[in-house]
Parts: sequence; structure tokens; C-alpha cells
Amino acid sequence: MIDASGTVSLGKRDADRKRHGERVGWRMSIADGGKGFDWSQFLDLDVTRSADGHGRGIALAKAISFHKLGFRGCGNQLVVSVSLKGIDAESWPEEKRKVA
Repeated sequence: MIDASGTVSLGKRDADRKRHGERVGWRMSIADGGKGFDWSQFLDLDVTRSADGHGRGIALAKAISFHKLGFRGCGNQLVVSVSLKGIDAESWPEEKRKVA
């Protein structure tokens, strides 16, 4: 659940999200108060982890959802960006332009 201040309730922990609109895209950061993790091993798809029960989502999100994806600090802050360069939003019907 996301409240009006942008805090996402994750059961026992909360995460803060911020969205920054830009002329040619948008950037969003999500941070929580956790101790973080070593994210560097999860940025690229690795066939040796294909059967693991975790660790593929970050690489998939980086590959198909975001133009840039990175972590800050100890790994408890994620920053993603999407470029809108070359997209003609005016050609989309109004009902398809709404974002959840």
C-alpha cells in the first residue's frame, strides 16, 4: 500500500519512493531502511543462476523495463529511469495514456 507521502508499506518494513518527471523521461528512486545487499552480482542475467529461486528479477527489469537501473549506498536504494525520447504520446488514445 502506498500512502499520500509516497511511503510503501511492506509489512514490517517501509520503503520510500520518489518520482522525478523529466522532459524526456522519468526517474524513480525507492529506498528502505534495511541493511542493503550486494546487488552487483544481480545486474546481468547469468545462466549459472537460471535455476535459483531468486536473483533474476533485477537483471530482467534492467533488460526489459528500464533504460537505466542502479543501486546507491549499501544497496537499500534503487534508482531507475525510463527514456521517452522518440515516443509520440499524442498519437496514443487518451485512455491508453493513463498511468496507474
